[in-house]
Amino acid sequence: MHQFVHILLRPMEYDRPVSLTPEEMEIESRALPRLLATEVAEEPEVPFEGHGLIFIRIALHLRHRAELAGTWIVAPNDLCAGWRYGLSHARRYEVALSDEPKQMTGKSAFEIVAAKPPDPFSQLWDDDVFAHFQFRSYFTNGGTV
Repeated sequence: MHQFVHILLRPMEYDRPVSLTPEEMEIESRALPRLLATEVAEEPEVPFEGHGLIFIRIALHLRHRAELAGTWIVAPNDLCAGWRYGLSHARRYEVALSDEPKQMTGKSAFEIVAAKPPDPFSQLWDDDVFAHFQFRSYFTNGGTV
């Protein structure tokens, strides 16, 4: 679901015509696990790069919809936010959304993004971003802010 959120928010990056034959696609699909296991991604400058406020919001909305459909996906922290991204625990973001996922169940991702997020959700994000850069500044300035 995590990767699906990336695709959902940036469909043009994944909307390329496939020119492979079925046989070539089969070969590619067998090679994919090996490639994913050996590829080393560069560490982003900012740990939450590509996993910001909009990403977290949509991921939590989709998780809510999956639960409504009777499918438990993963704990919020395994889906988005959390320590891996230098952010508060995803459960805090889920609580800050309040009942927004329930209220917007029939809305598209684009309608959700267009709507103003709940203030506690935006404030949590702002606080996390501020804390990240304060922490980073502390260490790049020899322990002074």
